[in-house]
Amino acid sequence: MQSTAYSAGPHLLNLEPQPGGAPPVQRSRWCNLGLWRDGCVEFAPACAALARALADAVDLGPSDSVLDVGVGYAEQALLWAEEFRVRDVLGVEPSAAHVVAARSLVAGRGLGGAVRVVRGEANHLPLEARRAFDVVLSLDSAYHFESRRDFIASAAELLKPGGRFGAVDILPCAHGRYGWRWAAQRLVAVACGIPAPNLHGAAAYVDALRDAGLGDVEVRRIEGDVFAPFAAYATRQRRRLAPFLSLASRCFLLCVGALFSFIGRHRLFCVVLITARRTRPEEEALRI
Repeated sequence: MQSTAYSAGPHLLNLEPQPGGAPPVQRSRWCNLGLWRDGCVEFAPACAALARALADAVDLGPSDSVLDVGVGYAEQALLWAEEFRVRDVLGVEPSAAHVVAARSLVAGRGLGGAVRVVRGEANHLPLEARRAFDVVLSLDSAYHFESRRDFIASAAELLKPGGRFGAVDILPCAHGRYGWRWAAQRLVAVACGIPAPNLHGAAAYVDALRDAGLGDVEVRRIEGDVFAPFAAYATRQRRRLAPFLSLASRCFLLCVGALFSFIGRHRLFCVVLITARRTRPEEEALRI
């Protein structure tokens, strides 16, 4: 399911119905769960809203050099370049197919000078990423990294003094150990490609950030605007595009809608928007 989710999933979720019974078209390649606020009911606007929320949380601006780890098809990197006018974005993505598609998308928008995409793993960053950045971001992807703690340590080393870290991430809600919810969380993690070391709560997340030399940590929970409306969208997408979809595609959207509805209804996982800042040398001296 994980392989299908990151290949066919973005295509199916980005398809847009057309008037007059015409076949649906794909105008975007977003690949996150979206932020479904202010009456938003369509996928691309919801995904863009989540990217903007992360950018706003770290106060992204024109002077910033940004490392985006888990860039996907680079839609968020393009949004940050176009709307927030950042100096540059380097996107890192492990999937070779995604890198090719992202580079094509960047070239098509004429932003090759501001946005670059390279292939690499979060914990084995390519040479292009081994420089100082003003901001390191991860939009709806760090829960896949092997492991999140190692990624945080690497991210902190790449930040300039005073640089900012921001992530939209997914954490298991606390339900005790060995109950049915605990077991369900483990099953969902296996299905969605979440490594066992990443199944920890917000307190351990904050500890990892602080251990890496990051302070001013803020954690906001936003799952109420994510899981249930995303599940409703997947269900609606399956129904309205049914005449144009294969049986496999309809089954995939059925599973996505049911899974995220189940996660939200039983509060198995929470979605968090986390920000932090690298300590400046003078601040470290005062602390000592």
